[in-house]
Amino acid sequence: MQDSAVLKTMESKESVIYSAPEGQDARILAEKARVLMPEDRILVHVALDDARLSILSELLGFFAPDVEIITFPAWDCLPYDRVSPHQEIVAQRVAALSKLLSWEKEAKRYPRILLTTVNAITQKVVPRETLKGGQFEAKAGQEIEPTSFQNFLQKNGYMRTETVREPGEYAMRGGIIDLFPPGYQEPLRIDLFGNQIEKIKIFDPDTQRSLKEISEFSLFSATELFLDEESISRFRSGYREAFGVVRDDDPLYEAVSECRRHSGMEHWLPLFYESMDRLLDYAPGAAMTIDHNAVQLRGDRLDQIKDFYEARKTLEAAALTKNGKSKDVSLSGSVYHPLPVEELYIEESWEAEALSPFGAPDAEADGVKKSRDFADIRALPDGDVFAELKKYIFTLTKNAVPSPHGGEGQGEGGKEKPEPEDIQFARDLRQGSTEAEKKLWAQLRDRRLNNYKFRRQHPVSPYTVDFVCLKKKLVVELDGPQHDQLHKYDEKRTQLLEKQGYKVLRFSNHEMDQNLEGIVVEIGKALEESSASDSGGGAPPPPPPPGRGGEGGGK
Repeated sequence: MQDSAVLKTMESKESVIYSAPEGQDARILAEKARVLMPEDRILVHVALDDARLSILSELLGFFAPDVEIITFPAWDCLPYDRVSPHQEIVAQRVAALSKLLSWEKEAKRYPRILLTTVNAITQKVVPRETLKGGQFEAKAGQEIEPTSFQNFLQKNGYMRTETVREPGEYAMRGGIIDLFPPGYQEPLRIDLFGNQIEKIKIFDPDTQRSLKEISEFSLFSATELFLDEESISRFRSGYREAFGVVRDDDPLYEAVSECRRHSGMEHWLPLFYESMDRLLDYAPGAAMTIDHNAVQLRGDRLDQIKDFYEARKTLEAAALTKNGKSKDVSLSGSVYHPLPVEELYIEESWEAEALSPFGAPDAEADGVKKSRDFADIRALPDGDVFAELKKYIFTLTKNAVPSPHGGEGQGEGGKEKPEPEDIQFARDLRQGSTEAEKKLWAQLRDRRLNNYKFRRQHPVSPYTVDFVCLKKKLVVELDGPQHDQLHKYDEKRTQLLEKQGYKVLRFSNHEMDQNLEGIVVEIGKALEESSASDSGGGAPPPPPPPGRGGEGGGK
């Protein structure tokens, strides 16, 4: 949450929100979006890459179902490539831009977040005015003219196919129109009775079977590049102005001139429009946050783009030498004329708050830390994630605060008085013992070590310790991988136990695997030292007669 993060202003006038590890960052973003809602402002967050984009989207859906989320991914191809971005990616991008435009018209206010990536926000996008005319809405019972509707689909980048399976495709068979609009999870099937929409159904693209009926639908453009008379004319003149006389063997120029799509033509997108926009132009007045290290990654991305551009310029120069014969070594074999970097990409700096997973340098509190992901347990053939999770949660929730039930956890006469809920939790932990705990318990149970009675998963207020010999006040703790992040907690825990008169031995699971025998010997020595301290030397006392010896007959 916002109040759990520490905000520090840096000398560079950039801000850092500390204590924002993965998981907590989504809660911080949701809270910031709610704060911006009364001002009718959008929060734009720049993730490092598509993986982070997906994770944040899922986390926000879990922590903040009240927040409306739009994701804007980057193209899935390299800068100055010869291939086009995948149609599904293009459809997601156009749907996101169209949704941003629709937000401007909505009167209702609610928290909104635009999630994007470093690669996506550094690239220019189609102008706003182009997409404003690419929206279409219809309801069951409404009349549409099939020919006009087909013209709309073709003009806005939909591809006609025999069978609709991918976003941006459509098919027409008599009075049935199948289409897959951007932003939809499944395609739509429109049943016409004459010119009237009789039914609208969602269908499975794999089986082609109808799933359920809906009452209305909204269509957005399915492409970032529109081939019409005006855009083709603008491309032809811009291409000649940028690269000079066009050769006869230029397949890109030839395809566009004939109103045909050509692989990779999106990399000349600025030539189809009078000007290009930034992604932030679709979210005027938005606040901005970025992932940790996003600024550095942005610099690396721009350097990479410039390297690709220089490589293309070198190949272009080599291809135009020696009687104008092409020497291009790319797959196509044709000359590649790259547009300047500033035509396609944005180099301006950001005014944003950065989310840092680390605590503030001068903060007194440790702040929020990333929790354990249990990857080590999940990798084991017999790993019990739920048992480890239960122990981990207990470790985090049992902080180093004296028990409110009994002062320092001691009752009258110095004997333990655990609460009923502590006893029940200890029982639950015993049932979910780890393999390391089972191995050590096999050496300690039934007085097997020097005839001393040990208890496992036993309440010692305010904690539940792994193993304890109450008579000798010796606690043995086994630390799993989660304790690599809990050094300060373990120190406080040990200190509080020592204040109650316990000696604490702490071993890692790795030590258990490598040196079980040595650990048992060390525990035995600690018991002997305790006996010598109690009696001034000598061997441990003999075991009590059967039926005596206090609680459980133990020492």
